[in-house]
Amino acid sequence: MAQDPQFPESNGLLGISPDDPNFDWRKQFRAMADQMGPSGADKQTAKMHAILTAGLGILANANKPAALALGQGGLLGGQSYNDELGRIAQQRAV
Repeated sequence: MAQDPQFPESNGLLGISPDDPNFDWRKQFRAMADQMGPSGADKQTAKMHAILTAGLGILANANKPAALALGQGGLLGGQSYNDELGRIAQQRAV
């Protein structure tokens, strides 16, 4: 890659040369993307809360037909997962 004559010390975008064999843009992009969203631990926590909520929703509807109890428990669990991830994102934004 030819250097810009105006900026001879320039070494590419953000000071990183794309010709550098040690530079892996995929790792850099993945690290940047991971900082923007919930971490794996956050997702795992939200998943465990969703499973607990779904189970309690099923038990709360035990006197109803099984399909109805499973459906309502699943809906509660899904909503719990989304709410938990939203709450975590809101906490990080503050």
